[in-house]
Amino acid sequence: MKKSWLFLFLVLISIFFVSASFNFVVELNEPLNDSSFNTSQMPIEFNFSTNFNSIENLSNCSLFSDFEGTWDINETIEQVPTNLTQKSWFQNSTSMNGANAVVVSGDYAYIVSISTDSLTIIDISNKSNPTQVGWFVNATSLDGASDIAVSGNYAYIASSSANSLTIINITNKTNPEQISSYANSTTMQFPYFLEVKDDYVYVTGFSSNSLAVLNISNVSSISLVDYIKDDSLLEGAMGLSVDGDYAYVISFWNKSLNTINISNISNLSKVDSFSNDSLNLGFFVDVSGDYAYVASQYSGSLITILNVSNPLNLSQVSSSSGITGMVPHGFALSEDYIYLSLAGNSLDRVSVINISNKTNSEIIENYTNTTHLHLVNDVFFYDNLIYAVSGGNSDALNILNPWMIKNNSLISFDSVNLSAGEYIWNVKCENESESVFAENNFSLTISGICGNNLKEYGEVCDGSDLNSQTCESRGYNSGTLSCSNDCLSFDTEDCSSSSSSGGSSTSEITFILNKEQLENGYVKTLKKNWKIKFQINNEFHELKLSEIYDNLVQIIVSSNPITFNLTKDETQKLDLNEDGFYDILVLLEDVSDIKADIFIKKINQEIKKQVSMDNPLEPKKSISENVIDDFNESEINSFFRNLSLIFIFILLFFIVAYNKEVLSRLNLKIPKY
Repeated sequence: MKKSWLFLFLVLISIFFVSASFNFVVELNEPLNDSSFNTSQMPIEFNFSTNFNSIENLSNCSLFSDFEGTWDINETIEQVPTNLTQKSWFQNSTSMNGANAVVVSGDYAYIVSISTDSLTIIDISNKSNPTQVGWFVNATSLDGASDIAVSGNYAYIASSSANSLTIINITNKTNPEQISSYANSTTMQFPYFLEVKDDYVYVTGFSSNSLAVLNISNVSSISLVDYIKDDSLLEGAMGLSVDGDYAYVISFWNKSLNTINISNISNLSKVDSFSNDSLNLGFFVDVSGDYAYVASQYSGSLITILNVSNPLNLSQVSSSSGITGMVPHGFALSEDYIYLSLAGNSLDRVSVINISNKTNSEIIENYTNTTHLHLVNDVFFYDNLIYAVSGGNSDALNILNPWMIKNNSLISFDSVNLSAGEYIWNVKCENESESVFAENNFSLTISGICGNNLKEYGEVCDGSDLNSQTCESRGYNSGTLSCSNDCLSFDTEDCSSSSSSGGSSTSEITFILNKEQLENGYVKTLKKNWKIKFQINNEFHELKLSEIYDNLVQIIVSSNPITFNLTKDETQKLDLNEDGFYDILVLLEDVSDIKADIFIKKINQEIKKQVSMDNPLEPKKSISENVIDDFNESEINSFFRNLSLIFIFILLFFIVAYNKEVLSRLNLKIPKY
C-alpha cells in the first residue's frame, strides 16, 4: 500500500511540474518610433513578441485600447501558419478506404472515398476527438468518388468512374440520403473536379476534354445547361475555379490555363488561353483577386502564379521549383498561404507556401507523418485548422494546427488623431473557448507639441499659455512670468523675489516626467506643494514637496503615501510597490527658503535583508531564501522546468519497478520474455 501511495504521489507531482512548464507569454513592447510621442508623430508602430509553449490551441490575439470614448480600436495581430502539429486524427479503413477528398462545413467534415464509393461524415465539434456519425455507399452513382462540395443541406459529389454528379441530402448527418444523380460520358467523362456556384455545378471532364455546367435549382432533377469541349486546349481538363463571369480551367496535358466566359450560362465560350512549361501536368487552380494560383505535378514547377486582372490576356508572374519525386494531391488557398498535400518518396507531407510575395513564393513549413499521412490525397483549410485526408495505408482524417503568433510583428496606426494624454494599450490572446489565455498592458504617453502656444498634456506651459500662472502665484512679489523653451517649467528670471520665508507658497504645480527622463535621472526645482508625476510599471505616482525648512525638506511620495525628510546631498531609496526592490532614488541637491532642487531617478535594486545591529534578535534568512535570492525570474522558471524533468524520470523508474505489482492487482497476465 505504501508503494501505491508513493506511486500516486509521484504521478501528481510530475503532472503539476510538467503543466507548469507549459506557458504562454505575450509582451507588448514600446512603440518603435520613440518612447514618447507628440500629436505630430504618426504612425504609431507597436512591436510585440511571444513565447508560445503550450498544448492549448490559440485562437487569436488582438491589440486594443480604451481611450475613455475618444478612440477605440481592436486590431487582430497577424498570425503565420508555422510549426504544424497534429491536433487529432480519425481512422476507419472500412468506410474511408482510399479517402480522396474532404470538405468542412460547420461542425462536420465530409469525405469521399474512391475505393469504397462512399461518403463519410465526421463530427469535428470536438477537434481533439473527431467521431464518425454517418456513412453512405452507392457502388453505381458514387463509383470512383473523386471530389465533393457542400452547400446548405446538400453534398455534391463527382465520381470519375461513373461519369456522374450525385446529390446527397445531409440534413440528417447519421442517415444521409441520395436525392438524384446525373451521368453523361460525352459531356463529363472522368469528372475529377467540381465547383458549386448558386444554382449551378461546374464539372471538368478529364477524358472528354470539357467543362460542363449543370442546373441544380431542382435538386431532384439535375439537368445539363451547356458544355464546352476542346480536344487541344482542354486536353485532360482538371482543376477549375469560377470567378465572376469567368471559369478558369487547367489542362493537364496541354500545360495551359484557359479562360471560359460563363456570363451567358447557356452559351459557354473560350476567350483566352495561356500556355507555359511551368503549367505542365497542371492539377489545381484557384483564383483570388487579380491572381490565379496553379499547382502542377511536373517536377520542374510546383506553384505558378498568373495575373488574371484582364481575363482576356493572362500573363505569368512567377513559378517556384518543384520537389523531386513529390507531386501535389491536394490544394487549399487562404489569404497569403497555400496548403498543399504532397505525395511521393515515402515522405508524404502537408506543406505551407507563403504567396504574399507574388514574384517569389516559398515553402515555409512541412509536416510529415508516415503513419497518419500515407498517400495524403487532399487538404482543406477551415477556421484556422488544416484538414487532411489520406488513403494508402492510413485511410484517415488528420486535423493539423498550423497557428503560431508572429514574433516581432509591427502594428501601425497611421490614420489616428490622438489628443495629448495617457493611454493604456492591451494585447490579449484567447484560446478556442474564447477565454483569456494571456494579456499584457502598455501605457503610452502622447505629449503636446511644444511651441504652439497651447498648453497640452505633459506640458507645464507653452509660450504665451501660462496656465493662468503669474509671478505672484509662483510665490514672488511681482514681475513677468514666462515659459521655458522645453515647456516643462516656468522661467522666473524676470520675477522679483518674495520677501516671505519658510516656503509659504501653497499653489500646486505638477511636472510630468516621461520614461526617458526618469530612467536617465532628472533634476527639478520645486516649491512648496509642487509635484512631480511619473510612472513605474504602468502605475502612476507623485512626489510632492510638502514642507521647506532650514536645510531640510519634507517629501511625500504616493500612491501609497511615503513621507520622509531629506537634508542637502542626502538620498532616499523607495520601494513603491512593496515587491522587495527599490524603484526610485530621490536626492536633495540644493535647498533655499522657498525652493528645492530635487533629483529623481528610476532604479531596480534588490533590498537585501540583513541582520540589524540594533536588533541582534532579528531572525536570520533561511537557506532556501538565500538560494532564491540568487535566482532571477528566468532562472527560477528554468529551475522548475529542470525539476519537472527529474520527477518525470523518477516516475518512469517507479513505473518500471512496480508494473508487475500494479498489473497483478488488475488481474492481468504479465508476458514473459
